[in-house]
Amino acid sequence: MEKHKQLVPTTSMNFALRSRPSFFIGTYLIVFALVTKTVLSGFVTDASAFAFLTVDLLEMVLLLFSLLLLLFGLLALFFGNRSHLRSMGYALWNKKSKKVMWLLFLLLGIGYTLGLYLLRNGYELYIIPTCIVYYGFMIIGLNFSKHLSLYLFSLCCICIGFLPLCVDDFGLYSIGILGIAQYIFSYIQHRKRRF
Repeated sequence: MEKHKQLVPTTSMNFALRSRPSFFIGTYLIVFALVTKTVLSGFVTDASAFAFLTVDLLEMVLLLFSLLLLLFGLLALFFGNRSHLRSMGYALWNKKSKKVMWLLFLLLGIGYTLGLYLLRNGYELYIIPTCIVYYGFMIIGLNFSKHLSLYLFSLCCICIGFLPLCVDDFGLYSIGILGIAQYIFSYIQHRKRRF
C-alpha cells in the first residue's frame, strides 16, 4: 500500500499494446479459434453434445465466447500496462488515459455492433474478416505515440483479415494466424525493450 501512495502521475496516454499484453491477447485468440472450431465441428456432427444446440443457441454460445475473448483481452491490456507503469513508479490513471479507455470502449462497441449487423443480415462469412480488419484499423487509430512497429503490425492485421475472403473456410485459421502475429509482435517488443 505504501508503494501505491508514492506513484507519480503522468500526462501520457498510458495504454499501449506492449509485449506482455500482446502475448496474452495472442493466446486468447488462439484458444478462441480452437474452442470455436470445436463447437462448430461438434454442431454438424451427430455424436457431439453440441449437435443438440439450435442455431440461436449456437449464436449465443459463440457470442459469449467472443465477449469472454474481449474481456480477457481488455484485462490483459489493463494489467500489462499497469504493471509496466508501476515498475517505473508511475500511476496508470490520468485524464488522457481515461479518455483513451472510453475511446477504446466506444470503438469496441462499434465493432460489436458491426459484427451483429452482419450476423443478423445473413453475412456470416464476412464477420471474421470484418472484425480482423477493424482490429487493424483500431490499432492505427489508437496509435497516439506514432510507433512504426504498431503501424506495421496493424497493416499485418489488415492483410490477415483479407485471407478468409480469398480462401474458403479459412476464417478461424485467420484468427489463429492473428494470434501468432500477436506472439511475433510481443517478441519484437520484448527484444526492443532489452536493447
